[in-house]
Order: sequence, then structure tokens, then C-alpha cells
Amino acid sequence: MKIGIISDTHLPNKLFGAWDVILEHLKDVDLILHAGDIQSASVLDSLENVAPVVAALGNNDLGPLEQDPRVKPTQVIEIEGWIIGIIHDLEPEDRPIEQLISNHFGTHLDIVISGHTHWEKLELRNGIIHINPGSPNLPHNYSHRLGIVGIIDIKGQHLNAELVHLGDLPDLVNPSLKGLVMNATKTDEGIRVNGLANFKPTGI
Repeated sequence: MKIGIISDTHLPNKLFGAWDVILEHLKDVDLILHAGDIQSASVLDSLENVAPVVAALGNNDLGPLEQDPRVKPTQVIEIEGWIIGIIHDLEPEDRPIEQLISNHFGTHLDIVISGHTHWEKLELRNGIIHINPGSPNLPHNYSHRLGIVGIIDIKGQHLNAELVHLGDLPDLVNPSLKGLVMNATKTDEGIRVNGLANFKPTGI
């Protein structure tokens, strides 16, 4: 199953046509997970033209989105035996990730997807895969420009995760890291990472 990961799509009407680029990179996914700061139900409606959407509530999503059935403060789903949690803000990140997950989710997770920081991150942290796709249109809190979306491809016990650099707009450089990829396997002993490319924390 192929899953699209996206977060922090603040005010998509300011994307100046870049939304089509974002949708193009998500066109082949079977499910989309949005980690919050959606700000408009129209974002979810547009994404649902590509695939079903499951979303977490962001700190800028007060109002009608709180009543949207696609959106909850936290979400937990299971895909082919992988337990995935979605939350907007996983801070403070200096605490053990097991403690953060216990506090926010109250259950074991194999993968936790968060947003809020606008900085991309792909890591195995104490046996748990943590993915933050940054923002597709406000990377590193710069002005509106192309950033990153995530793609997870799950085939049974095998997983490939990639944070996809969306390129640049004319006169607007995308500051996001390129080539962040993780290949992992879920075993009885836990999650084993088989390969990483350009793997490093990129800030909080």
C-alpha cells in the first residue's frame, strides 16, 4: 500500500498554482495522512480527489475543522500490520519518544507522523520510525514556495519511506533536504533499518 504524507498546508490559496505540483506527486497513493495545520476543509476535499484522507488537528485548525469527521487530535491506523500514529505536535522532542507516544496515544506505535515544525525529519528513534514531512509549501517557515511531501510504500513486513523534494519555483529556492529515504523491515524483535540515504535529523 502506498501512503502519501503531508502537513502544514497553511493557506493553500497563496500557492500560486503550486498545489498542482503537490497533487501530482501524490497521484499514485492509496491513502493520504495529513499531520495538521490544514486551515481549510477545501485542502482535504482536494486531497480526497486523489485518495481517502486521515488527518490530525493542528493548532491552527480551530473552528469548523474540529467538527470534520476526517480530523481528530490524534489518529491511529493499522496498515498491513504496521501501527501508525498521526499527531500535529510531538514536542517537546527532548523527551524519550516512548514517553511522548504513551502520553499522546496510549498505545504502541511502529510509526509516528508529526508536523508543526515545518522541518523535514526521517529517523528511527528507539525502535520507532518518526516521520515529519515538513511542509509542502512553507518549508523551514520560509515564504510560500515548494517544499516536501512524504511517501510510504508498505508491502507486508517491508517499508520504504521517502521525503520527496518538490523542486523549486522561479526565483524561490526550496531549502528542504533532498534524497531522504529509509528502507525498513518489521520483525519479531522490532524494526530493522536496512538502508538510509542522506539520513540525519534536520532540526525541530
